Amino acid sequence: MTLFDLLTRIRDYYVDRFREQLKASPEKSEQRIQSEDVVVDLNGKPQTEGFLDLPLRIDLLIIEGKEASKTIIVDTEKLLAFQPVSIMWQHLPVRIAPFKWNSLRFTCTGADRSASWEPIKEWFHRWFTPRQSVAAKEPAGVVHFLSDPTWDGDLVTFTADLGTAPVTAFENLLDALAKLPIKQVQFGTV
Repeated sequence: MTLFDLLTRIRDYYVDRFREQLKASPEKSEQRIQSEDVVVDLNGKPQTEGFLDLPLRIDLLIIEGKEASKTIIVDTEKLLAFQPVSIMWQHLPVRIAPFKWNSLRFTCTGADRSASWEPIKEWFHRWFTPRQSVAAKEPAGVVHFLSDPTWDGDLVTFTADLGTAPVTAFENLLDALAKLPIKQVQFGTV
């Protein structure tokens, strides 16, 4: 199995559940389901916060009239089991262990606190923005969230919700990480 095939299986396991929830009928006839909305402030601008100053998306909203009455977080019950995979991505050693597409934890080793995190911010904005308009009952193909970094010595950890983004978004994340002054990256848990 190739890396692309493995990542496709992980993504599909999540996105299939996302599609099921998106196509489900709301509890009341006057409700509708809206997907992957950006969290905005009172002025309608994307709300950002934290060290990286990034926005976020909500999986699904139940809309009643003009108001959101409920948020739905789509999750998978378990991880897909596979043996961890080690690869070289450009010059960067990468280890990929089981993870959830909507809750990807990754740790970079040898990180310098003073380094510019622009490559990862650019990656996020690229995949946060929809590529094309999609039908109301189809996933938008976007990432939903990237946490601020948490530090432990020379280790820095992030959590990402890859949302409905394609596997190419994961590969582009590897490209962004390869631009950073880090020694290796570990995805998932061992």
